[in-house]
Amino acid sequence: MKNKQVLFCILLCLLLTSCGSVKTDSSETVFWQMDSAISVKLYGEKEAIDSAFQEAGQILSLKDSLLSATQEGSPISEFNAAPAGEIIISSELIKIFRLSLMIESLTDGAFSVTVQPLLLFWQQAEANGEIDESKLADALRLTGQSHIKLTENSIIKDSDKVAVNFGGIGKGYAIDTVKSFLSSQTGISGGIISCTSNVVVFGEKPDGSAFTVAVRDPINPEDVLPFYLYPDTGTALSISGDYERFFTVDSEKYGQILNPSNGYPPDNGLRSVAVFAENAAIADALSTALTVMGEEKGRKLQESGRIAFEALFIYEDSYSYTDGFEKYMTAPGN
Repeated sequence: MKNKQVLFCILLCLLLTSCGSVKTDSSETVFWQMDSAISVKLYGEKEAIDSAFQEAGQILSLKDSLLSATQEGSPISEFNAAPAGEIIISSELIKIFRLSLMIESLTDGAFSVTVQPLLLFWQQAEANGEIDESKLADALRLTGQSHIKLTENSIIKDSDKVAVNFGGIGKGYAIDTVKSFLSSQTGISGGIISCTSNVVVFGEKPDGSAFTVAVRDPINPEDVLPFYLYPDTGTALSISGDYERFFTVDSEKYGQILNPSNGYPPDNGLRSVAVFAENAAIADALSTALTVMGEEKGRKLQESGRIAFEALFIYEDSYSYTDGFEKYMTAPGN
């Protein structure tokens, strides 16, 4: 199928203004990590902000090295290259694996970190200019959490070729970690961190207003949809969809969000999904999963209460949302 790219992205010119009577400083910087521009805007005392920026950059660099599937010598690259059997990993990676496997279970496999063989298949298909269904079947046989098992300090894989990729949750996890650090720093009153289609906020703006993120309307591209983030009700937003990245095979575009059950991009009519959740890692993974699951299954998961989130489902010419999503689209006081 041929995908049409939609102009739907989080604008880095976030609407963060403060009233003139407040003396709190604000500053913004951008880091390049995880193959993405990561913007951090902070409010607080100037010296505290300058120091926090330095530490934030180091944290992001460490998370990039921890989770990269392509960086030589990274724990994930070493895991992917290891033969079948038990591989000792850090407690932090155990934590990320555990969260990923939990979300895979909740979404009936619509989200899975074991999709690396599928991603490698599509990279090869793009290079060869054709889709080899037998090789796709080989990749599918390596996909799913049944191929890995967690212990207290290790992970066991059942085949040399089992490999993982944290692209569907890693950026969210990284900015969560930065948020956790920044929110604990004396002299920092609040801030907003954004990485491509993931945003997380903490603390307060100087004027006490909500953090506002402007998103281009996919139905009316010249308009924007404002979303309001409140640290006490839902601090993270993630958007996934077929507008982001593609594989091109024989002039046909295939979105890089893949359905782990058949190896192809989902074909359910959704252009993208926006998710609000308690943290960016969960929002990141769920926006990917719901893009694969479709609206009906996504709503059933949300209504089950097994994991807390609100979602906006975006189609070619319409959108709908869960009952609790509307509060994020309503300006304070309205």
